[in-house]
Amino acid sequence: MTAANIPAKKPKKKAGKELKKVLGLKEIVFLSAGAIIGSGIFMIPAIAAGMVGYSSLFLWIVMGLVAIMMSMVFAELTSMYEDSGGVYTYVKRAFGDKLGFVVGWVAWVISWITIAMLVAAAVSYMSHIIPLSDTAKIIVSIFVVALFTFVNLKGIKHGARLQMILTGASFLILLSFVDLGWDFINFSTMVFEPLGWEYFLMAAAILIEPYIGWQDVTFLAEETKNPRKVIPKGIILGTLIVASLYFLVTLTALGSVHILPGGLSDFVAADAPLAFLAGSYVHGAGFFLSLGAVIIILGCLNSWITASPRLPYAMSKESMLPDFFADTNDAGVPRKALLFQFFVTSIIIFSNIITGGYELFLKVLIPVSLLLYFLVIASLLILRKKDPKRKRYFRLPFTYILTFLLAALIFILLMQTEVDVFVKGAVLVLLGIPFYFLIKFQADKRFTAGFFDRFSWFWDKFFPIWYGNEELKKVMNYAGVKQGQTVLDFGSGSGLSTIAISKRVGPRGIVVATDISKSQLKKVKEKVEKKNITNAVLIKETELSPFEPETFDAFVSVSVLEHFVNPRRIIERLMTLLKKGGGFCFLSFGYSFGIPPPHFLKNRHAIHMLFKDLGYDVRVEGYKKYFTQCWFIYGKKK
Repeated sequence: MTAANIPAKKPKKKAGKELKKVLGLKEIVFLSAGAIIGSGIFMIPAIAAGMVGYSSLFLWIVMGLVAIMMSMVFAELTSMYEDSGGVYTYVKRAFGDKLGFVVGWVAWVISWITIAMLVAAAVSYMSHIIPLSDTAKIIVSIFVVALFTFVNLKGIKHGARLQMILTGASFLILLSFVDLGWDFINFSTMVFEPLGWEYFLMAAAILIEPYIGWQDVTFLAEETKNPRKVIPKGIILGTLIVASLYFLVTLTALGSVHILPGGLSDFVAADAPLAFLAGSYVHGAGFFLSLGAVIIILGCLNSWITASPRLPYAMSKESMLPDFFADTNDAGVPRKALLFQFFVTSIIIFSNIITGGYELFLKVLIPVSLLLYFLVIASLLILRKKDPKRKRYFRLPFTYILTFLLAALIFILLMQTEVDVFVKGAVLVLLGIPFYFLIKFQADKRFTAGFFDRFSWFWDKFFPIWYGNEELKKVMNYAGVKQGQTVLDFGSGSGLSTIAISKRVGPRGIVVATDISKSQLKKVKEKVEKKNITNAVLIKETELSPFEPETFDAFVSVSVLEHFVNPRRIIERLMTLLKKGGGFCFLSFGYSFGIPPPHFLKNRHAIHMLFKDLGYDVRVEGYKKYFTQCWFIYGKKK
């Protein structure tokens, strides 16, 4: 499928209303903290203690400092831009479209898996309170995600209010654990043993998990008042609060495990270590901490559900994803991105029961997240050199020292990843590459031209699967192509239409074939010469500038419209070149192999509205062929 190119600045898509700037510092702090605090704090203190004993407390201090430094990296980057793309925006501006897309894709996939794992953890804790079958767990999980999705569809303010309630409750629950256990702390029972590097790295790789989530609040830039000042403060404050709470909870737990009959061993072996320990503080406290765990996890879940859809929204506005995701409702919420997130997450939730757990997802998630953070750090350094004059409302202190330390730690942790896990993570990343090429092929004219220049032979062989003799005859008939006419074949490709039109118009007629690809036009030339056709003119054309108004009796255009973000300008130009009473026919493609088309090709109504707004009445005929929705759009110029 080929396209003609109009080299104009890509307009930003505006489907529905713009996002609304309603968030302030208070909401950002709660959303930032809420995105980080999750199920990890209830399990990982025991896991780390099982690896390095009481010395894990020092690791919590180290990783808390690492988390604060990482939050400052994000703070500087988000102080530079107001886009809702977050990590995608930073990496794209530093390294270009390709790597920007990969990071955006990875961050998007991370959000789906994180949401599914969080709701699974919440339902797992619920099942300790109220026994649930596997079927009931699926139903409850999907219901919870659906409920939070519904709340967030009402507007970002509603989602933020819910988040403040849940995150506030999370703070109170963790502080209550500290308050209950503080009187039981006995530092003399804590024996700190020297740490070997291998154990340090193993434990550090585990301890990074409770902090994953810095990137989430950066997706809310377009809905935050004065985001370049507010979000940096919110990220740092939120991380400081979380790191402090994590340290206090771990200190309380490790300092009081001596009250258990088996001490640290019992704590490490417990299924729900904090709840088990709280039950030893006060009778019944374990039950309430389990209930609190559900609330905390739901708070983290809501934060991810709230923020994550803004990433595909931002990518869609820049033609890096279908404009399907840029659609917003009256409340200024990217509704289709939010609903798509619910759909994919529901599939992952269901797959958990089929495959027997999230262990694989969790193993893959940590190294993939670390790779994302490594690229974010690199982006900060690149942008310092690439865009030094851009105003930054926060600057990372001791930049080169801190970024070196962070990058080195992340690199070392990545090196600890098992080979098979690393390969599976790489596959997760690579899954986005075909999607990238499909989107670029749909929206980027320069990319499309380059593709056809390299692979015109491939397209010449396979395009007839969708555009055969039957479709070719319909295109000419609907355009009213007759003998003796001058006809434009706009976006001629390898000449399937050109050859047929030249025969129909006869020696007294002319067919003008235009295309952006030299290789495609070379294919047309070879066919023309082989068939001794003398009434065909071939032009490598982008602006249609050589032609005067009302030059052509008819025009056809096959697989062109879908390559435009906004096709209005090219349609108007084509209509100007057409004589009054002249016929025209577009054959364009809608949904292809599940990939959404541009919004103006999603259905008959959208197509009619596009041409009606331009003052033209058209007929639309649709059909499906080999996983592709096809549209004949035709009429006459009045």
